[in-house]
Amino acid sequence: MATTKKPVKKAVKRSASKRVSKPKVVKLESFKAQKETKPFMTFKVTEQTVYWLTVVLMVFLLGIWVLNIQMDVTELLDNIQYTY
Repeated sequence: MATTKKPVKKAVKRSASKRVSKPKVVKLESFKAQKETKPFMTFKVTEQTVYWLTVVLMVFLLGIWVLNIQMDVTELLDNIQYTY
């Protein structure tokens, strides 16, 4: 007796279809010259100004500190060299 297997149908889960909205088409425009709202050479202190001044001051002080340490080490090595 030959047994024949019946094909087993697998249940396919289908998720609820969601509507996909199409992206809005944006019309591309070339750059256009804009009138200045304030003069170019104006100076206004902002948070970024304070931030950058602080960073520059810290870098400057770090450079002075490193140079001071370098001069101390050079002086120490010179003293060691002259004693021997």
